[in-house]
Amino acid sequence: MYPRTLSFFIDYKCNYYCDHCSAGSHPSRSSPLSLEVIKKLLDKGKPLGFKLAVFTGGEPTLDMKKLLSALEYAKSLGYKTRVITNGWWAKTPESALQILSEMKDAGLDELNTDFDDYHLDLRKKRWDASAQNFVNIAKATVDLDIPLGIGIIKGPNTIIDREFVAKFLAVHLKMSMEEVNKRFKFVEDVVARIGRAAKEIPQEEVPERELPVSGCNDIGMVYGVHPDGRITVCCGHAIFVSDAYDIGNWKEEDEPLKTVRKRASQNLIYWWIWAVGPKKILKKLGIEKKTTHICDACKILLVDHRKELIEYFTKHKEEILINEILLNNRARETLNLVKKVGEYDIYIP
Repeated sequence: MYPRTLSFFIDYKCNYYCDHCSAGSHPSRSSPLSLEVIKKLLDKGKPLGFKLAVFTGGEPTLDMKKLLSALEYAKSLGYKTRVITNGWWAKTPESALQILSEMKDAGLDELNTDFDDYHLDLRKKRWDASAQNFVNIAKATVDLDIPLGIGIIKGPNTIIDREFVAKFLAVHLKMSMEEVNKRFKFVEDVVARIGRAAKEIPQEEVPERELPVSGCNDIGMVYGVHPDGRITVCCGHAIFVSDAYDIGNWKEEDEPLKTVRKRASQNLIYWWIWAVGPKKILKKLGIEKKTTHICDACKILLVDHRKELIEYFTKHKEEILINEILLNNRARETLNLVKKVGEYDIYIP
């Protein structure tokens, strides 16, 4: 495996409390990751081939001083950088432009935010936030030439989807649809019923989502760095509810990234999940459960049915290695998908 991304959870604290949050973030949950640790792991990661530094949470902009220092340091080492934010700070066009200017000057390459029924309804009801924040962010990213990725969570009764957001931006930014589709990156998803979301979001509200390409893009390729010392083998939703994804600890190991890269690359179950995805593996194990999200399926596989997974893998190791890992269909499926949907209709972060 060739990991490419370090995802730093700067703090689990968030100024919002969303029902569908899998991380369990809320205003009172403070668990900061120090700048010293971030810098140390950025130093260690660069010679190992890591290319992208992601800063997330919680809400990473609640500590702007640390975020700006982390961005600046990552950029000085040659990393591409991304910040994932709820956009609370963009209440006016002026505040959006100011905050984003500071981040860009520090080294920001890409911003990710969200705009959908789930987030917008909660923010209107609980925090008097509005769609204007999103408009202000989008306008500022255009003015500053910062790529913007937009996450859109869909459900059976939701109104906001990719087309809605694109038209919304075209109207408010006075751009053509062609310009919007070229300028912004859209990611449609569903709720992962993990953590708080498993309690607050009924399963019937979440449609089952089938990915057009087999496998998982993140396992073994994106490492999560957490305030409590954990390093996880991916940055997906299930990492917050189980230690099954822990592959190292920066508090306990001198060379944690080198160690976890070796562990991940030698773990054929991770390779199997990367190649075919957890849903197909569950079917092979004869486990028929409704899974709404790839992370939901992965949690069911690696946590709830870990014993059955290991037993099946042990019996069929050679067959899995040859037919499903070495001879997998991911490359062909990806090529066919790109040909089908076109250059601007898919975004794989």
